Amino acid sequence: MNKKKLYSVVVIIALLLIGFLYLRNEKGEGKYITAEVVRGYVSEVATATGTLNAVVTVQVGSQVTGRIKTLNADFNSQVKKGQVVAEIDPDPFQARVDREKASLTAAKASVSTARANLEKAKVEVEDAKRSLKRTNELFIRGIISENDKDVAQTRYDSALAEVKAQEASYENALAQVEQAKASLKSTESDLSYTKIISPVDGIVISRNVDAGQTVSASLQAPTLFVIAENLTKMQLNASVVEADIGKVSVGQKATFTVDAFIDKKFTGEVTQVRNAPITVQNVVTYDVIIGVENSDLKLKPGMTANVSILTAYKDNTLKIPNAAFRFRPDFDKNKDTADILTTYVESTKNEKRNEGGIYVWVLSKNDKPGAVPVKIGITDGNFTEIIDGNLKEGDQIIMGVASKEKRSSTEARPPRFGF
Repeated sequence: MNKKKLYSVVVIIALLLIGFLYLRNEKGEGKYITAEVVRGYVSEVATATGTLNAVVTVQVGSQVTGRIKTLNADFNSQVKKGQVVAEIDPDPFQARVDREKASLTAAKASVSTARANLEKAKVEVEDAKRSLKRTNELFIRGIISENDKDVAQTRYDSALAEVKAQEASYENALAQVEQAKASLKSTESDLSYTKIISPVDGIVISRNVDAGQTVSASLQAPTLFVIAENLTKMQLNASVVEADIGKVSVGQKATFTVDAFIDKKFTGEVTQVRNAPITVQNVVTYDVIIGVENSDLKLKPGMTANVSILTAYKDNTLKIPNAAFRFRPDFDKNKDTADILTTYVESTKNEKRNEGGIYVWVLSKNDKPGAVPVKIGITDGNFTEIIDGNLKEGDQIIMGVASKEKRSSTEARPPRFGF
């Protein structure tokens, strides 16, 4: 006889002994509270809390500093892409545009002047060049002195230098025009930014500014509006603890309630399980995104939801109440025997657990209790699936004792291992 068979025989003997002792101790002292093994539906859920949010929210800010002149949108306003939702007083910006336009005009005039001066300098060079040529011819013939020749040479060199200077002035004038154009473009952009435009179709869920208020964009664009692109489709950000996250996957169905409609159950579907952990006071959770239809617009951004994610379900399966796993015999009247059995159970606990060593007590047709090993599946907190064991539909499972002094609680609780 190998070790496994020997272990099975010992377990059977122990169970028979327990049943015998318990029957003897309980004889005539009360009836049992029982429940029937039935077939039905068992579901397993992961519970969590979360917050409802719009799928896409856009923060609309100001890129310029100024005073809010008009507001064209308020809380809950429907807006269209390109719509002006607010306007900053444009007068200071228009004045800058006018000033830059004047500067550009002046710069263009300077270019014209510089071009004319350059052309004049070039004419002077040609004249000085011809004069120098004649002077050199006369000097060779001895008609003029060397001093006259030097004067003509100096005049030509000065004309060349003047051309170079006028060319530099002309290039500088052109640069001034380009700079004026850039400044004008910048001020015109600032003027256009005084109109705050909605970038999307949606609904205003937040307004952070009032008419007459001054907004500053010195460091970063202040948020004036928050616009939700579409509230008919929302997402629920649920925080699932690490013990349950392994059961959650994309495509699973979820139900949830909110305090505003406590009698109504809403539905959704898991669309994303994020891998980034969130640790708060040493408790690790993961963000699970649940897509939610909100065609009637009852759900609002920011609502807190109590969520149940359906992680597994079985239909037409054997199931028993969780209270059956709580019931244990009382060996107070046979403490020596109980101590022996307790020592045995503790010594074999790990081996029994590895083999699915969970037991329930069954009432036979002649009202005798007997321990039956079972292997369990999923549980919904009230009922547990039986996937293997010597149980069949209609068996009577003992959940407690009806006598006052030996009553066992039938409150549902998850099954525990061992006796």
